[in-house]
Amino acid sequence: MMNHPNVCWASLLTLCLALSAMSHAAQPLGCLIEPHQVVELGSQVIGVIEKVHVDRGSVIHKGQVLATLKADVEKAAAGVARSRSQAQADVEAALANRDYNRQRLSRAQNLVGKNFISPQALDQTRTEADVAEQRLAQAREQKRIWDYEYEMARAQLSLRNLVSPLSGVVVDRYLSPGERVEDRPVLRIAAMDPLRVEVFMPAANYRQVKTGMSATVYPELPDAGERTATVTLVDQFIDPASNTFRVRLELPNPNNELPSGLRCKVAIGDQMIGSASGTGKDAARSPAAPAPGAAIALPAARPPVPLPAPAAAPGAPAVLPPPAVPKPAAALNPPPAVVSAPPAVKPAEPTPAAAIADVAVAVLRAVDRWQQAWTAKDVVSYLAAYVPDYRGNTPSRADWIRQREARLTQPGVLNILISETKVHPLSDGKVRVDFRQQFQSPAYRDDELRSLLLVFQKGQWLIQEERELPHLAVASHPRADDRPRRSLP
Repeated sequence: MMNHPNVCWASLLTLCLALSAMSHAAQPLGCLIEPHQVVELGSQVIGVIEKVHVDRGSVIHKGQVLATLKADVEKAAAGVARSRSQAQADVEAALANRDYNRQRLSRAQNLVGKNFISPQALDQTRTEADVAEQRLAQAREQKRIWDYEYEMARAQLSLRNLVSPLSGVVVDRYLSPGERVEDRPVLRIAAMDPLRVEVFMPAANYRQVKTGMSATVYPELPDAGERTATVTLVDQFIDPASNTFRVRLELPNPNNELPSGLRCKVAIGDQMIGSASGTGKDAARSPAAPAPGAAIALPAARPPVPLPAPAAAPGAPAVLPPPAVPKPAAALNPPPAVVSAPPAVKPAEPTPAAAIADVAVAVLRAVDRWQQAWTAKDVVSYLAAYVPDYRGNTPSRADWIRQREARLTQPGVLNILISETKVHPLSDGKVRVDFRQQFQSPAYRDDELRSLLLVFQKGQWLIQEERELPHLAVASHPRADDRPRRSLP
């Protein structure tokens, strides 16, 4: 009986920790809804835009003509080629000549049998008939060549039309009629059905997620309801900094009911990943607190522990009654005591893994916008990705802006691929992102590891510092040429 208070305290602490763990486990996972595919639509040939048939927000279909380049010369060439391909006079003349020479050869053979003409005359007639056959074959071959030229002219003319490779919506329009198309995209289009859902999950749940599993997605949009998605990809790489891994879901979106870019919550399988009780649906509808009854379900399954009612507050051991007067019944169902315990009823804070996942999603979106602005040579959006006082390696902010504008406005296509991204949360509201960057332009190409330091300012993640990681880190990815490296292409 002397150890009874210690047993009560230990049992109460176990109960509070279990209830707190259950409230955290009930947290649905953070996710991001993205388009299934995004395409920067450009032209295969150089020309001037004659007409853009769609605008931002237009719903498009695969095979639809979205823009047209001026094609007066190509149309004229196609007309000439069509006229040639439809010409039949040469073939018909060669056919008539062949038939005539066949008749002459037949008559000559009869006359030779009657000794009216010499064999030499028969040979001459036969030779003329063979020549007529060859001229007919030549006329037909020329007709096929003209048909091929017409097909080629039509193909060249079709290059002046920008055709959509997918069904979806127009995200942005970069050029207008009268502008020259050379190395810039004209439109940005996105496939919206199905949508792609990217989820960051704690590493502890890696074995619980399999390709093909069903998931319930709750978009953060009024009246959106719940949607059913399917797991299509489980990343085999776990980020050591955040201890999370990526899961990709495919979410049907008929009639483009949902927009892309939404934040969401997701429950995978029949139960919430990492939760011992409750379905994903219940957890997602009440993410801030455990489901009703969850706080008392745990002790009911365990042997009764004689806990005094006042012992529910861990910080007040002095008010415990004498050990000789236990109250087991009140301990099993203590309405004011257990419910008032701070770990049991305080709104559940996001789990560390979930909070890190939300930060990772926002940071990766910021890096993606920076990369897209760089590729599209969108100077305004590119500069907006940095903190207001960023100046790089230049003496002043103005010098850095002039340097970036000069480089971004140079002619030529920019191809920038970012992969092997790793997010490292730091202190003071900062995040470091390490990645592999493959850069290619008409005058320069490179393959290196880079690092960005981002800080959260004015409601968004902005680049505060960028640097190149040691060259040794990319030894397995050799450069395509021998040009010297520089700090920023």
